[in-house]
Amino acid sequence: MFNHLTDCLLKEIFMKKIYFLLLMIGALGFQACEGPMGPPGIDGMDGENGVDGEDGGVFLSTVLETGVNFSAENNYQAAFGFEIFEDDNLLVYRAIGADEEENVAWMPLPQTVYAEEGVVIYNYYFTRNFFSIFLETSVPDGELASEWIENQYFRIVVVPGQFLEEAGRVDYGDFNAVMKWLGKEERDIERIDPK
Repeated sequence: MFNHLTDCLLKEIFMKKIYFLLLMIGALGFQACEGPMGPPGIDGMDGENGVDGEDGGVFLSTVLETGVNFSAENNYQAAFGFEIFEDDNLLVYRAIGADEEENVAWMPLPQTVYAEEGVVIYNYYFTRNFFSIFLETSVPDGELASEWIENQYFRIVVVPGQFLEEAGRVDYGDFNAVMKWLGKEERDIERIDPK
């Protein structure tokens, strides 16, 4: 009986040592695991966090706002001199109304509206140092209602080229989602006037 008890105790001690040894090997193995280096992140602004109550964030994009009155005199377009980098992209949104809380609804261009007078299309084009918002319509000059040509408000978002690689992360049709994705707020929007 004494031999049997000793054998059981020795087996138990031996098993505990094996478990401990395997645990140590496993811990060392996990500590040594290392995968490939990930893609480089986006550079932030230089400076100290917390200055004037703000964190040092990423401000590589620009959001602009403008008001436009389209007319035959300006060929139903508004031209802007604004420089962007070669890989950057431009998104333009038109204010289409507001809800009860005065939250403005923004719709991306191009945008087609079927008015009583005919078809109205808001669109834009851009180069590295210029962009234009323009109106195309099937309605003869002077017959288009003022609601389609006067006091039209647009927001222009410059999306940095490196953000375009993450295109699947945001719905570009949703202005608020784009603002959130870029880390922008209403106070970050700059005013720009046509040339």
